[in-house]
Amino acid sequence: MPKRGVAHDQDAPSAPQTAATEPVNRTAGLRAGAPRRVLDMSSADRGDHSGSSARISDTVCSMPPPNWKPSRGRLRRLNRRQRKRLHVGEFTETGFEIRIEFVAPLADEALDRFTTNLLELAGVRRLLIGGLGGRLPLTRTEGFVVRDGRGSPSEEDRRAIVDWLRTQPEVASVSSSDPVDAWYGWAPAAAAPTDPTAEAAG
Repeated sequence: MPKRGVAHDQDAPSAPQTAATEPVNRTAGLRAGAPRRVLDMSSADRGDHSGSSARISDTVCSMPPPNWKPSRGRLRRLNRRQRKRLHVGEFTETGFEIRIEFVAPLADEALDRFTTNLLELAGVRRLLIGGLGGRLPLTRTEGFVVRDGRGSPSEEDRRAIVDWLRTQPEVASVSSSDPVDAWYGWAPAAAAPTDPTAEAAG
């Protein structure tokens, strides 16, 4: 079920609504008005893979500018309802990135089959994956995994995705990141960043 838009706290910076199809700079955090958490990849970002079955959330919400997040002092002044609306404090939601390298370049039916199977696994676990694009034929790709609904993917979810990818004959290697804040850009969710967990496909 689509998410409702995020309402601003009165102290939060205002941001104009933008079109749902506006591409997101993945390295700069989510833009104001960007689709909820899951990254919206334009046809240019996807290269020639316009027929991708990648599931992209199309719910648009009003969000503060990239990397905006309440300071500790402001966070203490927010009540529970405001923290919930802004997805901060105990209501922080995280996701993780996956990076996939293929044994041989993938395109057309082989790529569609691979992404469909991956997204079916994600759907069973109530996850959404954004990204999975690139210029055809793909030698590597990346995606961002979040919970389909309130909450965050668990460590068990991360292991399930990584372990499944390791069993696929098309995959040469796969790595996953530590949890990152899914609402406020790409700063690590924890106070101190840690090294990504890399997995080599067997």
